[in-house]
Amino acid sequence: MWTLIKKFSPMFIFYLGLYAFVFFPLLNYSRFTLDEDPAELIYLLYQGAWGFWIVLGAIWVHEQLESKSKGYSFLRTLPIRNKDIISAKFVLVLFAVLFFVIYQTGIIALLVHNAQYSWTALQYNTFIGNLCLVLAGLIYMGITRYGFMRLGKVMLLIWLFLFLSPLLLREIIMPKLDFSVETLVQQVTSWNGWVMTLVVLVMYWGMLQLAVRFKNAENG
Repeated sequence: MWTLIKKFSPMFIFYLGLYAFVFFPLLNYSRFTLDEDPAELIYLLYQGAWGFWIVLGAIWVHEQLESKSKGYSFLRTLPIRNKDIISAKFVLVLFAVLFFVIYQTGIIALLVHNAQYSWTALQYNTFIGNLCLVLAGLIYMGITRYGFMRLGKVMLLIWLFLFLSPLLLREIIMPKLDFSVETLVQQVTSWNGWVMTLVVLVMYWGMLQLAVRFKNAENG
């Protein structure tokens, strides 16, 4: 399976690297130079959206390339189990989410030097990471069940919507509900992140098994 992970990893590495070494430094230049206070809850909302951009973006581009190149058709001619192919995808997403949570929280902790805010950042980023795992699991289940060609456009719309969700929430949805960004972040970070992560990991493993079952059924 390690060979498959390496084969499927370029898009995940590209998105993670582009965010960590290009977009994050550029978007946070004022915070690095201390011209702007990073210890704001709304900051977490906007930064968290990049988790969706990384994970869902990498999946969408990778699946599109594999669909066009007939990569999976070639893999089926080799003595490789469907379980190994799908497991490699799920493991890659797990690694990408783990990197995002650690990187995002670590950099914020270095910028802020505030233990309470750093803990809040960890809780919020963990929530985003868990949400990414659930979405990725559902997407992979959908792809194995219906194929990328049927779901590609829907995936793209979901990807763009989630990436733009902080702006949509702040400017359109929350004013109508009389609900603040600060209240949203506080509500999300009040949950027990460790329990949530455990539940999500169990769900993620279950979705992996279902995706394998769908693929095996498709192949007869």
